[in-house]
Amino acid sequence: IHVDWSDIKAAMDGNDLAWSGAGQAEGTDGIVEAAKRAMASFSDDSLKMMNAVCISFACSAHEKLQKVTRAVDEIRACVQPDAMIVWGMMFDGQIDSGGKVTVIGFGRCSDSV
Repeated sequence: IHVDWSDIKAAMDGNDLAWSGAGQAEGTDGIVEAAKRAMASFSDDSLKMMNAVCISFACSAHEKLQKVTRAVDEIRACVQPDAMIVWGMMFDGQIDSGGKVTVIGFGRCSDSV
């Protein structure tokens, strides 16, 4: 399952702002830590404006879906409560543990704080 152009187009619909961030981490909870690192690249103001988010996870084939879901929940907690969240994950044979997370957030100028 992956995030593709149609997902990004749906998230962009009606929005005039976009932000992106990426994080990478290794270890048992690496994918969750990578998500936190990706979110750390956003300002508090931009997080409050995000009403749509696309998330792409690249992880080892041994990564548990529960950890990816936990990483999604970490991101969900940072943005508007009713934000549309689309995510996908792919397995990368070069990653032994943990992974990489790319986040693209969308919002409107009118939603600024």
